[in-house]
Order: sequence, then structure tokens, then C-alpha cells
Amino acid sequence: MEPTDLELWEKTAEFHGHICPGLSIGYKAALYAKELLDLSFQDSNVAVCISETDKCPIDAIKAAFGCNEEKNSLFVNLTGDMAFSLLNRATGKSVRLVYKGLNAEGLDRNEMQKAIINASHYELFAVEAVPESYSFS
Repeated sequence: MEPTDLELWEKTAEFHGHICPGLSIGYKAALYAKELLDLSFQDSNVAVCISETDKCPIDAIKAAFGCNEEKNSLFVNLTGDMAFSLLNRATGKSVRLVYKGLNAEGLDRNEMQKAIINASHYELFAVEAVPESYSFS
């Protein structure tokens, strides 16, 4: 049985150790990737991620999909973008989610985190094709 959004949020927060805007970005990326790629949070052998950041958001991807370096399902390619390319191994579908950012002017850390959680996927991410130079293996 798939976890609820709240259960997944609690799992990612426990895995990461604290709640922050970065974790919220990764959590929202995981939810969007699940929707776009017909992924499951139950099968940790299907999703593969190339993260373009090694910061907080990657922990949400790890917690949600079980991606990790040891299973060759998580790769880090530091480009300076807050972006995540994900592949569904079962279907071959892939997508690159690029964080667009939110207007954070005047928001403190907690307010920013809540704004990210409450924003729609469409407000947060641009959906692109995975760069041809990326390899999921």
C-alpha cells in the first residue's frame, strides 16, 4: 500500500533529520516524478535519479524511492542547477524536473518551507527532457 503524502513527508523528514526548504523541494519533486512517471514509493528497484545537487533535496528522493549509490540508482552530477532527472526502469519513461524557485522576499526559513509545500508542482518545477549526455547506468 502506497504511503499517504503525510506519511511520505514524515518519512523524508525522519530520514533527513530536520525540516527545511531544501527537503520540501525534494519531497515535491518526488511527488511530481511519481505522477509523471507512474512510479511507486513501494518498489525501491524501479526509480533511478540523477541529481544535479548534493544538498538537502536529494535526501527526499532517497527516502521516497530508495535510490542510493550502492544500488546504482542515484547519481550526482553537480551542474549548479536544482534539478532532478528521474527514470522509471520498468517503463523507460524519464523526465528532468528543474526547480524554478519561489519569490522568497520577506519570508523566513519556516515560511519558505511552508510556501514550497503548499505550492503546486507546476509553480515549482519546469519539466524537461533528460539531457542526451546523461546516462542512468
